[in-house]
Amino acid sequence: MDNNKSIDKKKQLLSQIAEEIQTKSKKYYRLSKKYKSIDDFFEIATQFFNTLSLSSIIVLISIQSENYKTAFLVTSTISSTIGLLLSVTKRAYSVREKLDRFKTSWCNFSDLSRELRITLVRNHLSIEDFENLANSFNLRISIIEDSQLPA
Repeated sequence: MDNNKSIDKKKQLLSQIAEEIQTKSKKYYRLSKKYKSIDDFFEIATQFFNTLSLSSIIVLISIQSENYKTAFLVTSTISSTIGLLLSVTKRAYSVREKLDRFKTSWCNFSDLSRELRITLVRNHLSIEDFENLANSFNLRISIIEDSQLPA
């Protein structure tokens, strides 16, 4: 009887660990989606301004009127400068690296959560098995947390 209470307490502890892992997984999922949106914005905006710059240069070469040449030269210069600034800003804030790290953390926590929930369904685990599982999962959580960016 006392052994069953101890096993139930260990199962409860592992369930709490599973909830903690699930919470972290959701947090890093939201962060990866946020940084994916930011990354997409920078990519689209940079491509737009680079395309505008290139188009302005092509028109500038083929146009004969001096009045329009100045306008296309200014448009090309401004759009290439904006494209450059967007690209530099994206690199300076490490948007792509953060996206990759948050996505990796999300995947790691999701896999760990799935594995723990599957393990909890197993029958005939001893107290030692539960203790080993708790230690193993806590160690793996620590490893994931050590390799991630602060959120």
